[in-house]
Formats: sequence, structure tokens, C-alpha cells
Amino acid sequence: YKRQAPARAVAAVPPGQRPPPPPPKPKSPPPDRAIIVKLAPATPVLVGQHYVVEVNGFRNLVGNAHDSRRLLDVPKPVPRRVPVDTTRRAPGDTTGRLPRPPHR
Repeated sequence: YKRQAPARAVAAVPPGQRPPPPPPKPKSPPPDRAIIVKLAPATPVLVGQHYVVEVNGFRNLVGNAHDSRRLLDVPKPVPRRVPVDTTRRAPGDTTGRLPRPPHR
């Protein structure tokens, strides 16, 4: 049993003409889009504070090293909604009727 090679999508080429060249392949893998910062447990990040993050000698795609400086704001947490008490006592009569006078 032989496996067949997967069929590739090839554009229709008129007879007597060459197919177009394949798209160029990148020379290097794509760059990372994030960095990981590890903090010591003795230095916690405090809510509502501002920190300056400075990176020295970070290389770009071409290989040139540059420095970068960014401001990091630690946001305050959004307060959680308190669930409504569904077991509370029902309100009184809301139809607006007056109570009947007592019988004599």
C-alpha cells in the first residue's frame, strides 16, 4: 500500500507558459511579541502604583540593539457585584387599593 502525495492547489497555467514562482520564504522565524518579567516574591507589585520598565540592549529584527523605557500602571480591581438577596420579604400591596372599612 503506497500513500499518495497530498494534492497541491495549482493555478491553471495556459499551455506554453511557466507557472508563477512560489512566494518567498522568510529567512528567520518571526520575532517574539512578548517578554517575561520575573519579580522576587519579596517585592510584590502594588495595586494602583506606577512602575517604570526599562530594557537595555534589546535587539530588533536586523540585530541592532536599542534601549526602551515604558510606564506600567497596575490597575485597581473592578469591584465584584454583590448578588441581590432573593429571599427578602415581598413588598406590600402595590395596586393602590384602599383597605375596606370595618363592618358594623
